[in-house]
Parts: sequence; structure tokens; C-alpha cells
Amino acid sequence: MRRSPHSVATILLIVVLTALSLHAPAAQAADTSARRATFVQVYAPPTSIATGAVYAARVRVTGASRPVRLERKVATGWRSVASTRTAAGTGRATLRWKAPTQAGRVLLRVVAPRTPRLAAAATRGWAVAVKPRLQLPTVDLAPLLRQVLNLVNVARAVPRTCGDVRFDAARPLTIEAHLTRAADDFAELMATRDFFSHSSPDGSDPGDRITAAGYQWRAYGENIAAGYSEAGAVVQGWIESPGHCKNLMNPGFRHVGLGHAYDAGSRYGSYWVQDFGIPR
Repeated sequence: MRRSPHSVATILLIVVLTALSLHAPAAQAADTSARRATFVQVYAPPTSIATGAVYAARVRVTGASRPVRLERKVATGWRSVASTRTAAGTGRATLRWKAPTQAGRVLLRVVAPRTPRLAAAATRGWAVAVKPRLQLPTVDLAPLLRQVLNLVNVARAVPRTCGDVRFDAARPLTIEAHLTRAADDFAELMATRDFFSHSSPDGSDPGDRITAAGYQWRAYGENIAAGYSEAGAVVQGWIESPGHCKNLMNPGFRHVGLGHAYDAGSRYGSYWVQDFGIPR
């Protein structure tokens, strides 16, 4: 029996449409499987923080300029507490979250939502202890650090030029307990771990350490020194270094914390830290 040309064309069209419908899910699955994995790294997040302080988690995520968020574990699952976008060139970002005013323990994680080319990813949760903020009105400095404080305030009492910047005389600095804790802990860390840098081995910077110590800052600065055995020598060294001198003479700074540690087995022996702050 001969088929009409119209019947043949109709049959061919049905066959083509059927083939397309059968292959469509396979094409979609192939596209999904082509989505690359996402790598999320959190750089040594602080494991404790004072109540009400700002928590900072620094991350690096696969992909250029993509959303990333910090989540906190709650009874019903996870809740976003901070979000931002990673930098286009590096994939890095800092997620900042204000800790609760009640002490306790929280669980945090970082999540990178999926993109057309990259799969979603989430880190494992890590615990953070939220500790009561200590209210310490005074600090009992060791005699050596008391000498440093006095010499620093003597230096601030007269105009001076630091590098290419001229400073008028500035008011004296007041010792502050939280800054002193941050400075003293970091001096001890440098001495025992035998390194000399503003960055800790875990990647934290002065702002991270000051925040973790419980000081709520609007601005901060840090001077470090190593190898000096006397208060007068270390203060003179800071004055003669333009960058350190600018911190020391900055009229905006109101508070200071001081730390010193000594380890005979370290490269420099004595390590000094001076943390400045403008409160929020």
C-alpha cells in the first residue's frame, strides 16, 4: 500500500519530536554535571568573642565576585546573619557579624550559593564562645610597661615631625584593659612562636585580635618592636620610625594597650606591642 507524501512527512515529524523529547533530560543532566565544584576556605576564624563585639570571618571562595553568606545554627536549621560578595580578582571576602549581647555558644558556617557554572557549597559548622565583656576600670601595668606609657605620653606632649607629616602636641593616652590584653597576648605569642610580624600565624591581623579581646573600635593602630631591652630604647625606636611615630602621635587615639614578653630561646629575646584605639 502506498502512503501519501503527507503521511510520510507526518510520521517523520513525530519521530523527530519523540527523539528530541527523549534526549532533552539527558542534555539537562549533562549541563548539571558540568557545573564545577566550589571550594570554600575560612581563614582561622576566631573561636571566642566578647558579647556585642563584631565577629569577622575571612573567606576565599571559588569564582569571581559571587555571593557568600555567614549562617548561624538555630533550632529550625541555619539562619543567615551576614552576607557579602567576594572580590572579583581574588575570590576573597570578609563576613562581619555582631555577636549577641548574651553569653553562650553559637555554631557558625559559611555558605556559597550555586551559580550557573559553580555548585553550591557549605563549610562544616564551627563553635564560637560568646563571653561576657569584662569591665576593668584600671590596669596594673608592670613597672617596665609603666615606663613605656610615661615615655610615650612625654613624646606626645611636644610637636614633632614623623617622616613627612607634622604633628602638633597631643593629649596623653589612657591605658585600656582590653587593648592591653590584646597587646600582651600578641607579645607572648611572638616570643613563644619566634616570629615578628603584625600578622599572626593563623592569619589574624591587629583588628581581629583587638576585636576578640573585647574592644569596640572605630579605628585602631599597632606598633611592634623586638630586640630592645629597655623602655627608653623601644620608645625611641618607635619615634625614629616614621610609620610607628605617626601612630604614636596620632591625636585621634585616646586609648592604648601595652604588652611585653621575653623568651631567651627566640631570635630577638624581647618583644613589644603597643595597640592604639578610638572607641566606637
